[in-house]
Amino acid sequence: MASSDARCRHAASGPSLPGLRNGDACGVDEHLKDACRDQGQATGSASPGDHNHCSDPSTEFPCGPHTALSSNGAPLENGLHDKHRKSVEAHEQRGKVFRPRSSLLDEMLLVNHIRTIYHIFLAVLLLMAVASLILDILRHGRLLPDISFVISCFGKLHLVALTWGAMFVATLLVPYGALHAWARAWSLLLPRRGARPGAELRGRARPGAELRGWALARSSPLLAGTLSAACALPYVAFVLLVLGVLPVWVSVAHVLPPASRFILILEQVRFVMKAHAFVRDNVPRVALSVHPQGPNWSLPSISQYLYYLFCPSLIYRDSYPRNTSIRWDYVRTKLAEMACIFVYGHFIFQCLVVPLFQDVQREPLTLERLVLYVCHAMVPGTLLFIITFFAFLHCWLNLFGELMRFADRMFYKDWWNSRSFANYYRTWNVVVHDWLYTYFYGDLIRVFSRRHRRAAMLIVFIFSAIVHEYVFTVCFGLFCPVMLFLFICFGMVLNFLLHDGRSNDVWNIFMWFALILGQGVLVTLYSLEWSALRHCPSKPETVWEFITPQFWSCYASR
Repeated sequence: MASSDARCRHAASGPSLPGLRNGDACGVDEHLKDACRDQGQATGSASPGDHNHCSDPSTEFPCGPHTALSSNGAPLENGLHDKHRKSVEAHEQRGKVFRPRSSLLDEMLLVNHIRTIYHIFLAVLLLMAVASLILDILRHGRLLPDISFVISCFGKLHLVALTWGAMFVATLLVPYGALHAWARAWSLLLPRRGARPGAELRGRARPGAELRGWALARSSPLLAGTLSAACALPYVAFVLLVLGVLPVWVSVAHVLPPASRFILILEQVRFVMKAHAFVRDNVPRVALSVHPQGPNWSLPSISQYLYYLFCPSLIYRDSYPRNTSIRWDYVRTKLAEMACIFVYGHFIFQCLVVPLFQDVQREPLTLERLVLYVCHAMVPGTLLFIITFFAFLHCWLNLFGELMRFADRMFYKDWWNSRSFANYYRTWNVVVHDWLYTYFYGDLIRVFSRRHRRAAMLIVFIFSAIVHEYVFTVCFGLFCPVMLFLFICFGMVLNFLLHDGRSNDVWNIFMWFALILGQGVLVTLYSLEWSALRHCPSKPETVWEFITPQFWSCYASR
């Protein structure tokens, strides 16, 4: 517990990255401080809340970041110099600390006052269903609801399943195989006298054995770089071709509908983030363990990597805190809630969005009409925003968390109480934020030093905006850089200007004002562009014609 105590003293004294304020664009310190508060209640023993041990009694793997283990699960400490061990431990101890905890909404819904809001949303859903049924009877004389819109959005699912299967198999085999091949090639530079080939990878090499290849590894960086490049080429080709080109080609060449494209592209992004995290966290484990006393590491097993691919976390760990059983009632509840949300989204589009823009081509598009469109789209846009959050970040992730017995359910925080956009971006999607902070922002800080913290935040914002716009462009089959514009011109500016430390409720009102307005703008402009591509079809001949939105030239001249 000595190293844990040191970490707690460090967390109490200040943030883990120099130059960061408490609570500033990072999640690491908050997790660490939460874990340290738990540790103070159980000093000297492992409890279910202790961040160093799993809640699952069937496993002995530490839940902390990257403790090297031998084949029998014992820590590999022998043979490490004290100085080198400190450098390895410093690498292993950075990052998010996982511990058992429930999702915030699960806890809030136990309160009757909050559960009443949940009931109100269900009542509105029931009213929409009854209104839709009555209209179908009066207009078409049928009792069954029209689900042609849903079917059209989720078409060609067999192609989606086949493409997803290819991406999954490649993500499972290529990064794992490339990492093990590189580790084995790296260990060949350091053969042990009297040790069998490959013994280092199995953790069976005798500690303290003399080395013949240490001088070669230190004096021949070209050879080491050549071996690394040879093992990295299959991984890079896999990322570019299988994860990069394949889903986009299937979406465009087979003209997949929007919802089917969203499944493929979001899974593409998830697989890329998972593969990068796995390689990024395990390469230093091998590289930092190459020292004069010999390579001393234990690479993850295929079962550990397979669990990581399905667990609701983008941060790689050899093991995570686990629940002892699956609550099947909870699983059924989340499935039912997701089904209701699909119906909710269908009614919102059919009752509020489609009627708003179905006659847009009959009159010229003026600035006045554009403002009216934005005002009328705020309500359905905000409803779609809320149910999307509830469906994905609460229901979907908790569903997989329960099926995988994943105990840390902090997928989001109380973003609705945010009084600054900096806090909103940290708490809206904790899963993606942790990945961006750990593998993007943190690495930028290490490369360019702590003095360039704001520049690193700017790069992260631009990267996130580009990825969001990429998803919308491929899934909708159009380029209307609304998301990119809102992210960079408003979100990034407000993030830097409206920083933490504001306690007045006015700033929470302003945040919701900006969010609701932004949803209205998103729904309006993407709907207008979608409609323009169907009423004014054209084949762009230049890059400028492709990236220029067509709705204004299509409707303003009428």
